Amino acid sequence: MSPTPVEAQRRPRRYPRDSARAHRWRDHRGQPPDPVPGTVARTWQGALARAVVRSHPAYDTLFVELAVRENRKLVTFDARLLETFPEVTCRPGALA
Repeated sequence: MSPTPVEAQRRPRRYPRDSARAHRWRDHRGQPPDPVPGTVARTWQGALARAVVRSHPAYDTLFVELAVRENRKLVTFDARLLETFPEVTCRPGALA
């Protein structure tokens, strides 16, 4: 019996199905492992909560959330971000 066209073109695996590498990725369902479990999810949850409460884009509030978590100022030229989060943000000239 000859192989079907799909079977004939299938490439061999780079690593055996039962190798440690295959198990590591299978355990995380194809996603790279989080170095500190739950950190990324909690950061996004905080950023999304800030975005909803202050009606600001989640992309910006992710940086705000990281600044708050690290107890740092977020330096930006974005006027809307400076106005919405004055307790966390500052202009570059304010650092001098």
